[in-house]
Amino acid sequence: MTALMWSNILANRWRSVLIILITALGLGGVLAIVTVAEGTKEALLRGLASSQGLDLLFFQVQQPRAAEDKIPLELTVEDLQYALTLPGVRLATRGQPLGGAALLASVEVLPLRRLVAMEHLDAWIALEQGGAPQAPDEIVLGAALAQRMPGSPRLGQIVNLIYPQGGQPRSVALRVVGWQSSSTLPLNLQDPPFAESDAWVSPSFLKAQGIEENYAYLFVKVESPRQVEAVLESLRTYFYQKGLEKAQRQPGRVVAGYGARSVVQIAKALSQAVDRIAFFVGLIGLLALGIGVLGIAGLMSFTVRERMPEIGIMRAVGATRGQVLWLILGETVLLCLIGAVLAPLAGLVGFFMLYRVLTLFIAPGLEIPLILLPQWYVAILAMGALAGLFSSYLPARYAARVDPVIVLRYE
Repeated sequence: MTALMWSNILANRWRSVLIILITALGLGGVLAIVTVAEGTKEALLRGLASSQGLDLLFFQVQQPRAAEDKIPLELTVEDLQYALTLPGVRLATRGQPLGGAALLASVEVLPLRRLVAMEHLDAWIALEQGGAPQAPDEIVLGAALAQRMPGSPRLGQIVNLIYPQGGQPRSVALRVVGWQSSSTLPLNLQDPPFAESDAWVSPSFLKAQGIEENYAYLFVKVESPRQVEAVLESLRTYFYQKGLEKAQRQPGRVVAGYGARSVVQIAKALSQAVDRIAFFVGLIGLLALGIGVLGIAGLMSFTVRERMPEIGIMRAVGATRGQVLWLILGETVLLCLIGAVLAPLAGLVGFFMLYRVLTLFIAPGLEIPLILLPQWYVAILAMGALAGLFSSYLPARYAARVDPVIVLRYE
């Protein structure tokens, strides 16, 4: 029976090649989508790890608006000391955002989404040049801001910072002491104050300019990413209790809340978003594969009708319906399995095509690694076998039920 299968495959070689191509391209497309999705998740995870580190926690106290009668929940030195006492915490610091600022470089005004005053900046972000600001007249530029500067930024360059104070704009000359490394992330996926459009100064800048200290950011680094959730939960409980105590002292008023994020949470959210996109795109790939299965079914139906005299002779000389059924099924499954074996090659070509589209039009600069997925190769073989079974079952059943007397009467 096996020899007969191969004989029939070789006798209809062009039709066999077409079935192999349909299967290889359909399964290769699915494999390319999965590989790109896994590579994209890995690239985003590496980008987050390199730009911030997966051991980072970030708290932001919400500042009540003037029209809101809310109790502010400011960050104090005691909050910082408590964070440092938690198991696994190796570094903690506060940051104060300043809104409405702009940078005057040469004759160009560059608006800042936020200016942040904080200590130990180089422990939190990667600097391409220079170091953290120490003196009150020093500033570090964000990566996007450095790219917008007229000409390339240089260490020691003098820029004018314009910021509102007391309802009036104020200008102060600052010296550039460093700038942030360019992020590999294609989107602004980072929580403040690590977005690329920011700039940073030291807390001594606040004292020198007579700005009231009102810290709203708390940054915490832990020893290992595995400790992130435990530390995050401890800090949430601490600030919840702090808010309750403030509310009890001032009944009838609402305490302003806070936002808490970790880079691990951001990474999980990114992975889930990529998985959802890959799922829907994969459904389109499976739909294309289903259309290919229908095409294979049509080819096998045509082949069965062409081979009716041969099938009639087989039945006349003693072949059972089961043998005829498995002959047709076996030929199709064999061809589809050959296509499944070739699918990784088609998937590799599809991966590089999708990679090119992503890096040219969607995420320039994103380096997507090629990740091999052995479990998916096994799944592709199983899908190839199922495609062969589904596409040839009805034609095989039709061939098995043929009456040899009726077929041979017309020969």
